[in-house]
Amino acid sequence: MIIAGKNITSSTMLTLSRVALVPFIIGAVLLNHLEIAWFLFTVAALTDLLDGIVARYLKEETELGAYLDPVADKLLMLGSYVALAFSTQVPFHIPWWFVILLFLKELVLILGTSYMCLLKRIVSIKPVFLGKLSMGVQVVFVWLLFSSVWTEDLTVSFFNPLVIVIVILSLAALIQYAVIAYKGLRHE
Repeated sequence: MIIAGKNITSSTMLTLSRVALVPFIIGAVLLNHLEIAWFLFTVAALTDLLDGIVARYLKEETELGAYLDPVADKLLMLGSYVALAFSTQVPFHIPWWFVILLFLKELVLILGTSYMCLLKRIVSIKPVFLGKLSMGVQVVFVWLLFSSVWTEDLTVSFFNPLVIVIVILSLAALIQYAVIAYKGLRHE
């Protein structure tokens, strides 16, 4: 249930705190303070987990929260990827093609959602399973990269397959969203 008119809730505040942490995570990475980046990213990831639980438990799901949560996720992940692509302190250098591909995927989603808003005047934001799975794998991937500051056990051979899995899941989620949008347009 989405509560109309009641937008700034405790779950929305958790989401906003995730957005607020992004510049600090980027700064910590760029200043080669991966321990701090790891801590801040862990807190941000926990807010992502908690905001949905709090919203459902306190029955305070809002339209603002439904739109803001995926935006916060995108800012967190893309900001972390860009910062890590510049970092020389992690054992795995994130390739720029990967960052650009994920950015383009998110841009397509944003443009598609905007187009649906223009056509229907309203869009219900509901994450799909593949999108959630992709986000979960990406969070683990970035968390492990930040964690690598404490261990040398995580090598390039460990991260390369994760990059491929993330690309496949992200593109599969994009296709799933496109199919849902196409079906929605056909039923009009």
